[in-house]
Amino acid sequence: MAKRILLLGPHLPYSGGSAHSCKELAEGLRKRGNLVIHAAPYHESVDKDLYPDVRWLLAPFHSDNIKIENKWVQEINEQLRALYEEYEGFNHVILGRESFLWNVLGIRTFFNGPISLICRGAYINKLARAGIGTDDLISMLAPMYMKCDNIICIAKHLVDSVRSILDHERVFYSPNPIILPVYNDGKNGGTDNSKIRRLVMACQLKGRKRPLDAIDAVRALNKNGLRVTLDIFGEGPQRKEIQERIDQRSLNDQIVLKGLVSRDTLLKNLKNYDIMLLCSEDEGLPRVIQEAISENLGVAAYACKGTKEACEGWPYARLADVGDIDGIAKAVQDIVSLGQREALCNDHISISRREEAIISFENLLNNTCSENILALE
Repeated sequence: MAKRILLLGPHLPYSGGSAHSCKELAEGLRKRGNLVIHAAPYHESVDKDLYPDVRWLLAPFHSDNIKIENKWVQEINEQLRALYEEYEGFNHVILGRESFLWNVLGIRTFFNGPISLICRGAYINKLARAGIGTDDLISMLAPMYMKCDNIICIAKHLVDSVRSILDHERVFYSPNPIILPVYNDGKNGGTDNSKIRRLVMACQLKGRKRPLDAIDAVRALNKNGLRVTLDIFGEGPQRKEIQERIDQRSLNDQIVLKGLVSRDTLLKNLKNYDIMLLCSEDEGLPRVIQEAISENLGVAAYACKGTKEACEGWPYARLADVGDIDGIAKAVQDIVSLGQREALCNDHISISRREEAIISFENLLNNTCSENILALE
């Protein structure tokens, strides 16, 4: 049966992979006949005509922040209440990422139906590492997880993280319904050391992504005699520091900051590279790795749980310990030493089965009865 669903989640041009994922989820559920109201916060001017399917909520905070000022939480809640009245209620509310846990209590003042949280790893991994009670901020979040009827994890390791600290009965794995390009079955790579290897990194330029490590990895590769270039796509608070590091290392002829581009532009350009480089210290399930694999790229990355899961079974991936600059450089060299990458069948990329993922997600929604009927205290 078709549902009226409120999806509270980021949307382009704000945020990173989670914005793309929320957009694709909304589109997939709509194709299944559901009415999906995608409500997304914005903190700067936005051309609303470019996004006719989005109901924008003015709330000038970045959804990557683990702490959100109470006044902006309340502001979002009031705008959500207005949407609830406009649409004469919802059958289900989806929180598109963990930053919207702060809105659970406010939503419950006017909505008594089921709430599902999509766990992408932003908070739960921090909470799991620290442990409840060791940090006041994340200890505040733990009860918020419990107020959700479903916790839907986009990666299997996130299910383990949730269950390690929360006694929640409805924790599920449901793969991200990611839209991938047509699999590139061309051959890449080769062992000719005279060839310049083309590396690419696509991420938000912030601390958790450790972009400065990528700069030092290029310097390490130079010392090891492997010729490489690195194009970095993305923006963020560390951009200036990254450029200064490039200047200090005299790597301007090898490393270029490409800035923020559309996902379509990035995907069209991936085929021009040999290896995807990702130095994140923590990931839920990185989309950019999935996209690189779909283009038959090698993957050199730090071995956080999410990246390890994304690379499972991919023979052209090599991982290093987080923070190991020489290790990540060696990962690149090892991929080069493998020679040409033969075409692999598209069946390897199980994440490309998007329709199955949408149906799986919809079934979770359909099988949920809210136990949180009363307004929460």
